[in-house]
Amino acid sequence: EYRKICSEPQHIAINECALRPDICGGGKCIDTDDGYECECNPGYVKRDGKCEDVDECQEAYCQGGTCQNLPGSFMCHCPPGFVVSGEGRYCS
Repeated sequence: EYRKICSEPQHIAINECALRPDICGGGKCIDTDDGYECECNPGYVKRDGKCEDVDECQEAYCQGGTCQNLPGSFMCHCPPGFVVSGEGRYCS
């Protein structure tokens, strides 16, 4: 004779944000009932559920100068005698 001694499977909540604090990369991890959600910081975009840095230098920033991509931002380096203008988008 056999008797059922196992209880029904139970849902165990796992907080992925606490287990892997860097899970979202450049964003904030929000724990949800069925996993997690990433809220991206400025200068980052969500790809495949994670936050990745936007390479502003690929978007024709720093016209007349040299663009340096930084995590979540960028820096424009202008030639001598020129200054960064237009929210860092060009040298004048």
